[in-house]
Amino acid sequence: MKKPSLLACLALLVFTRPALTEPVNLSPNPSKTANEDQAEDRQLLEEKLPPEARRRLREVLNSFSRQAYPDGEQLAERRRLMHDRMEERLNNADKNGVGSISRSEAQLRMPRLARQFDQIDTNGDNVITREEMQASRDRAAMEKRETARVENPPGESRTTKSQ
Repeated sequence: MKKPSLLACLALLVFTRPALTEPVNLSPNPSKTANEDQAEDRQLLEEKLPPEARRRLREVLNSFSRQAYPDGEQLAERRRLMHDRMEERLNNADKNGVGSISRSEAQLRMPRLARQFDQIDTNGDNVITREEMQASRDRAAMEKRETARVENPPGESRTTKSQ
C-alpha cells in the first residue's frame, strides 16, 4: 500500500470540505475539558461527514500518524501505565473510599498533591475529585502548549540540543 503524504491528507480534507455546512472552529475553549472537546469534534464529524469520508479520513490520519510518530504505540502504552499507577495511588490515598482526596489524606499519602491542593480544589470544598484533577491536568497541558506556541512561533526554526 502506498503511504499517504501530508499533501494527501490535506487533499482529503479539501475534497470532503463541501460535506461540511458550517465552518469548524478549531480554537481551544478553556471552559471545556479535552474529553468534552473530543466528544464534540467526534459528534460534528459524525453529523457532517458521510461514513465513507470519515473512514477514509481515519485511515489516512492513522497512516500518517504511524509514519510521523513510529513510537506512538509505545508512548500510548506508557501513558496508560502512568494513568493506571496514578489511579492506584489515588485509590490508596483515599482512605475512606468516597472517590475523592481530602486535604489530610493528600498530606499523609501524596505530599506533592498536597502542595498544590488549593490550585486543584477549584470549588473550595477541601476535597479533590478526579474531575478536578483532570481539569487541572488539562489546564497545565493547555498552558504548556501556549508557552510552546509563544516561545516557538510558527515559521521560526527550532534549535535542537545538537545545534
